[in-house]
This record gives sequence, C-alpha cells and structure tokens, in this order.
Amino acid sequence: MPLDKQLFVLVSAVALGWAAAALYHFWRELTRSGRRSRLWTALSDLLVWLLLLPPVFAGLVLINDGQLRLYVLLLLLLGAVLYYRFFACFLGRFWRRCLVGLARVVLFAGRLIGRAVGLILWPVQLVAGVLSWPLRLITHGAGRLKETVVQKWIRKWKR
Repeated sequence: MPLDKQLFVLVSAVALGWAAAALYHFWRELTRSGRRSRLWTALSDLLVWLLLLPPVFAGLVLINDGQLRLYVLLLLLLGAVLYYRFFACFLGRFWRRCLVGLARVVLFAGRLIGRAVGLILWPVQLVAGVLSWPLRLITHGAGRLKETVVQKWIRKWKR
C-alpha cells in the first residue's frame, strides 16, 4: 500500500474513532439526566451502538474499502482513547450547555405554540363558555340539591 494511502487510513480511522466516541459521549450526557434503571441504560446503549454502527461501517468502507483489519480496529480505539483522554472534559461541558440551550429553546417554542393556539381558539372558548353558562347553572343547582338529599339520607341512617 502506498505511503499516502497508509497515512490517509491512519488519520481517517483515528478521526472516525474520535467522532464515534464523541457521539457516544453526547448520548451519555443526554441520557445521564434523571434516574434510569439498569435495563433502560443497557437498552439505550445498545440502541445507540446499533445506530452508530452503520455510519462507522460506511466510514470504514470509504477509508479502507470495508476491510476490517486489526490495525484499523486499533486506530479506531486510539481515536476513542484520544477523545476520552484529551477532549471529553471540554466537550462534556459543551454537550451539557447545548442540551440546556436546546431544552430552553424547546420550552420557549412550546410556550409560544401554546399561546398561539390559545389565541386562535379564544373565540371558540368564548362561544363555548357563553353557550355552556345555563348548563353550569343547572348542574351547580343540582349539585346542591344532591348534597342535601345525600345529607338527609346519611342523617336518617345514623339514627
């Protein structure tokens, strides 16, 4: 294999291992919030690895024509080790800040959509409230009547 091809495989496989470790770290930061059972953690980790496997394999096909050799596995592992050794602490804070920002954006969008729906449905709520007003009066009066009948029945049986 020519030297330039070997250098390309080396750098690309390390970068692919680094990227896979970064995505897995992001997933761990995402699922770290809240308490999860061991089964849920194991199933979610399995899911993320199943989702990460096709892009890594596609990267290996582009890098080394799909040949999975020991040195390629070691280079992928080296990329993951480099990520966790030197970059995980910095990117961990970055992932947490991104997730907090994303949560704030989602909450803001939810409030905005809720207000827009409330504004759109305001005339319908007004008409429903006006039309249901006589019905509320009837049920309110029936509720008082029902309470008095029940109270009389209870007093009768207590004697």
